[in-house]
Amino acid sequence: MDCGLNDRQRRSETLLFLKRMVAHPLQIGAFFPSSRNLSRVIAGEAVRCLRDLSCDYVLELGCGTGRFTRALIEAGIPEENLVCVEIDGELFNYLAGEFKKARVIRGNACDMMSIIPGELIGKIGVVVSGIPMINLPHVVQKAIVDGCMNVMRPRGEIIQFTYSPLASLNTSLLGLRKRKVATVFRNFPPATVWAYERAPSVNSL
Repeated sequence: MDCGLNDRQRRSETLLFLKRMVAHPLQIGAFFPSSRNLSRVIAGEAVRCLRDLSCDYVLELGCGTGRFTRALIEAGIPEENLVCVEIDGELFNYLAGEFKKARVIRGNACDMMSIIPGELIGKIGVVVSGIPMINLPHVVQKAIVDGCMNVMRPRGEIIQFTYSPLASLNTSLLGLRKRKVATVFRNFPPATVWAYERAPSVNSL
């Protein structure tokens, strides 16, 4: 099985993904759902970061059909510790039906402080982003990144993948530092996973 799905579920998920990709190609940013290999790399990095921070909560942005969500749960993160934000209405309805213990929120990642429950602000250790940042203008990237930093603990990470050989976020403009986690060749197309955190000079202000 793939990410805990049987054949019927996998076909249904793929058809939904393709339907939304055709409707909103820049918003989806891929032709196929992410592979199990990519999902496992991202989930593994999220678990490592949570362990280092002694933190429990993960915020997932642009969850799509829940490939990363399932991988996070399989990696040992309790479903009730996941906060899943999705802007697309059909994908939101699908996620809400699949992950009944998670906090599934329909909203825009640019409006982070208004959509994340107040009691979770400062308790999130990791943001897993499925948003195709490379397709977005700088002003939108900045709104999303600043929102992530406002709801996370200090030293929290944004985990982002890209199909480009280069990082999808300009760290100097956004006050970040980056670390290459891995390149996943067993994904179509191959993807590189990056971890971002506030640059030390920004944290010290």
